[in-house]
Amino acid sequence: MDEVLNQLETTNFAFDVELLYRLKKRGYKIKEVPITWEDKGGSTLDLKSTIPAMFFAVVRLRVLNSPFKRVMENRLSAFIRGRRK
Repeated sequence: MDEVLNQLETTNFAFDVELLYRLKKRGYKIKEVPITWEDKGGSTLDLKSTIPAMFFAVVRLRVLNSPFKRVMENRLSAFIRGRRK
């Protein structure tokens, strides 16, 4: 599991999505365990900024691990080379 932990790039509230994705990709079995949630007063979590940040982190994870990643990288490289001329 250390090799997966060392590869994590997501550092915000969406890190667990990346962790589960990478573990599953390496063949680890994922088991759900029930928990009891307790809401603590005085939380500093700001949903207006956290929800979009989590959304974009998950989209980023999907794009970076997409089978189309190489196609997009090639197009971006070609675009950049074209602008330098």
